[in-house]
Amino acid sequence: MLTRPAVCSALLSMFTLACAGTGGASGGGSGSAGGGSESSGGGSGATGGGMGSSGGGMGSSGGGSAGGGTGGSGGMSGGGSGSTGGGSGRTVSGTRSATFYSDKAPVVVKADLTSVPVIAWWEADGGFTSASGSGTADGHFSVPGLPTGPVYLRLGAASFIYTPSDTVDLDQAEVGRPGQATVTGTNLTINATGLSGWATYDEVALAVTNNGARVDDLTKVGATKPANGATTASFVISYTGPLIEAAQGDVVRLYQNRVFATPVPNQVAVSAAAVNGLTQINGTPSTVNAVFSPLAMTTVDLDLKVSQFEAWKSDVNPQATVSSSQFVVYGAPAAAAMHGLPGSTPTLLFVPVDPGSADVTGTFSFGNPFPSTSTLVTSRVTAFAVPFTAPGASSPLKHSSLLASITPLAFHPSTSLPTISPPRQLKVNGQALTAPLSGVGQSPVVTWVPPALGTPDRYVLSVLRLVNNGGASAEQLVATIRCKGTVTRVAIPPGVLAAGSSYLLALTASVNGGVDVDQHPFELAAIFDTAEAVAGPITP
Repeated sequence: MLTRPAVCSALLSMFTLACAGTGGASGGGSGSAGGGSESSGGGSGATGGGMGSSGGGMGSSGGGSAGGGTGGSGGMSGGGSGSTGGGSGRTVSGTRSATFYSDKAPVVVKADLTSVPVIAWWEADGGFTSASGSGTADGHFSVPGLPTGPVYLRLGAASFIYTPSDTVDLDQAEVGRPGQATVTGTNLTINATGLSGWATYDEVALAVTNNGARVDDLTKVGATKPANGATTASFVISYTGPLIEAAQGDVVRLYQNRVFATPVPNQVAVSAAAVNGLTQINGTPSTVNAVFSPLAMTTVDLDLKVSQFEAWKSDVNPQATVSSSQFVVYGAPAAAAMHGLPGSTPTLLFVPVDPGSADVTGTFSFGNPFPSTSTLVTSRVTAFAVPFTAPGASSPLKHSSLLASITPLAFHPSTSLPTISPPRQLKVNGQALTAPLSGVGQSPVVTWVPPALGTPDRYVLSVLRLVNNGGASAEQLVATIRCKGTVTRVAIPPGVLAAGSSYLLALTASVNGGVDVDQHPFELAAIFDTAEAVAGPITP
């Protein structure tokens, strides 16, 4: 049996802004930023895979991250939340909106920033100084009274943009519809006919590209597997996700995935059904009939140099081990038009690779049940596990760091090779982060050396708090700092690190098609590659 892919959401979540608020419902959730731990659902051992959108829209005034982190504008060393001195009259301004992509024309929703904290920090006299700004109901914001040079800009939750630019575009992509309603634990019965004779490891996936709904395997949400050889089945699932509405044009696409042994073990979509006319009511069971038919097969040639990706293990962390590698093909609604990639379908082709395996070569076939509005995208990931133990815990977590790429199938390279390696030589206050460091202060300086391979366009520094959950170690994302690929030094702004807590630092470098990260920190190119290093823990 093949393990479902589950690392793409972690990859994408590091590029989203957690400003909390409007939003459409995402189909698959975002995992944890920058990799995450297998124990907490973001690593390579979790189920689900794909790239659910971050679930963070706009408009809530609540600061603070999932783990406590930087909330609001108080509790800051260097003084308060107003303009606290050192500013020169310079103003940084910008916009915040979300563009929702579905099977229809994109819909742009301006963020209501009237109650969202807008703060800029800058380093001065060995510490930090801040100035507060304001936002409008139509997605504009500004912060006056700033000095020349880079500032750490924050809207709402703990996502910092380190930028020297006077104008910043915080727009990003979402999947589905604005204000998308959801259903929770609502039974859906799928009476399937025309299945390809059922085999032991077959699965059926569900996707609605118009609203972002997805279920990778119906048996994971309550369905019973049919008997081997069966061509009919009744799948009863407990569905939680975006509300499916026929009047909105939602089409439920179901497809049967099957495992094949050659060229290497792989899972492929072989038959599919399209269901029109389903309209759900939260809490009310519904039934649909799904008539499956064989899918026309397309092919992709793969030459995956597994050993060359695994060779960067020591740059991830000296304690890193290889967890797995994978190659995946899936659908991404309107990907060609996006300034990002917020959502995906379950996989159409999944090729898992065990650690230490030979390079993978061969031609793989798969079916595609989706309309032309869903661009086919490939993802190549090598995941590394790094153990860390939270204070007081008896068992470690395994943080999952990724070397990954996302490429439209039309641009899939004939040979898959690394194009970027992890950043190197992470230091805190000038001390090498090769062992735990204590007493680093609440606003330490983090430095690094660029990757040995590739020229990054962007870095994302994720600050992750180690927590003890009943003896088991876990990690919580506290803050992220995004900066241009020419930067090799940032300081952690006040309010992020709390006395008595321990933190990991995960630094991701990405090659992103030359996007101007200073002005467009959340924009993604159609093709991008990333590599992460992780180190710690540190204690203030």
